[in-house]
Amino acid sequence: MTAIEQKTIFFALSIIAISILSLAQNAATGQVQNWRYMNMHRDFLTESEARAFLAGQTWGRLATVGPDGPYITPLHYVLNDDKIYFHSSTEGKKLDNLAADSRVCFEVSTLIDILEHHTPCKFSTRFISVQVFGKAYLVKETEEKLAVLNLLAQRFMKSEFVPVDAAQASKVSVIALHIERISGRESKD
Repeated sequence: MTAIEQKTIFFALSIIAISILSLAQNAATGQVQNWRYMNMHRDFLTESEARAFLAGQTWGRLATVGPDGPYITPLHYVLNDDKIYFHSSTEGKKLDNLAADSRVCFEVSTLIDILEHHTPCKFSTRFISVQVFGKAYLVKETEEKLAVLNLLAQRFMKSEFVPVDAAQASKVSVIALHIERISGRESKD
């Protein structure tokens, strides 16, 4: 693993930790906190900029919370109107958490550059990060499930593919995240 890859993972985990803390702190009250950032060189993205960024990326991290606390899952996704869709196995902690609490946070980010400095307090990164807040649920309707699975296949397959059929769709879960709020920021030099 290269140094850039290690720093990218560290950055992503930092953003995820902020998301988890927000979910955990607000799980009981349902309140949303406004985060203040010390670095004034970060600009908030408009909703259309955040959606464009989401549309151009291929994977992110879904934060759920359940009886045992917060849990994060990296997932491929597809954005379609006001929903983000994921595919999943038919059982597991992520689905157990969604059954207990449908509120989620989905984070997608990319590291643009590392801005090293001999003074640690001036060390920084350039990045784009988008967080999506909303409620997630299992897609039960076969037609919607098939459409989503084929959208996912179309997005990630580089060649033609045989469309997913109902028998194949019955072996996986499809999760829909209804977007309630999007928050995005981009660091600047």
